[in-house]
This record gives sequence, C-alpha cells and structure tokens, in this order.
Amino acid sequence: MDRKRVAATTLAALVLAFLLRIVPGYLVDQWVTGAPEAGILPIFGTVGQTVSALLYVTSAVEALAPTAAGVALGYWIARQAVDDDELRDGLRAAGAVGVALLGLTALAAVVVAVVSAPFLVVALSMPLSVVVVTLLGAVAGAGLERFDLVGDDGDVRAAGADDPSPPPADADAR
Repeated sequence: MDRKRVAATTLAALVLAFLLRIVPGYLVDQWVTGAPEAGILPIFGTVGQTVSALLYVTSAVEALAPTAAGVALGYWIARQAVDDDELRDGLRAAGAVGVALLGLTALAAVVVAVVSAPFLVVALSMPLSVVVVTLLGAVAGAGLERFDLVGDDGDVRAAGADDPSPPPADADAR
C-alpha cells in the first residue's frame, strides 16, 4: 500500500470533513443576516420556520460529516489493503496525518493564547474534534469492510460465501 497515497487521501478526507462542518452553518448565517426573501434558498412557511429547518439540517450535516468522511476513508483503506498488515500500515499512515494535524492545531492554540487573546483557543477545539472523530470513523470504516469477509470462527472466507456453517450431518451415519 502506498503510504503517500493514503496520507493524501486522509488529508483530503479531513479537509472535506472540516469544510462540511463549517460551510453549511456559514451559508445559513450569511443567508439569515442578508435579505432572506431575496436569497436563493426557498422559503417555506415563514422565514423563522425556514431558518429553524435549515439550522436543523445544517446541525445534522455538521455532526455526521466527520464520521461519514472517516468511515469512507477507512473503507477505502481496507479495500486497498491486500492483507491485515497492509491495513494496519494504511491506518497508521492515516493516523500519522491526523496526529500531525493535531500537533499543528495544538501549536496554533498555544501561539494564539500567548500572542493574542486566550478566548480564541476555544475556537481551535473544533478542528481537534473533527480530526479525532474522522480518524475514529476511519477505523470503523475499515472494520465494516473487514467484518464482511471474516466468518464467526475467525477464518477469512471468500466474498459472497453467505453460509459459513458446516453442511448438515448425514442421517445414515447414526
């Protein structure tokens, strides 16, 4: 497994998760602070009902996006891996990118706290949660892909073998 490809894909998944966490709420805020009646979004019922519905949708997207991006990343890594060692290497490469981003965010938090205003450090907690949730989702996605191929007894079976149970006993053998 190519670690650079996994690292680049991990970075892309983390950026996508971060954007999906930030952009929907930002767009709704911009729409609300402008003139909602002249906006591109349809209004159903009153403006307040529309804003409430949009806030519910954006909060759901913001909550589920990092997990979904992580599950997709882990599933992709598991599909690329030939064996369990490659899967572990791929997840380690994804984890290394995540740890690097966590370190950069922590360094930024220290610099902001020392140089600027300490209250801005709270704003940096959101990227930390996105990275952690996305990487946990990657482990879950890899597990989803692998659980399909492993039988109850732990033996790897061919894809499509639906019944791992032994054949029925012969009635004449009694």
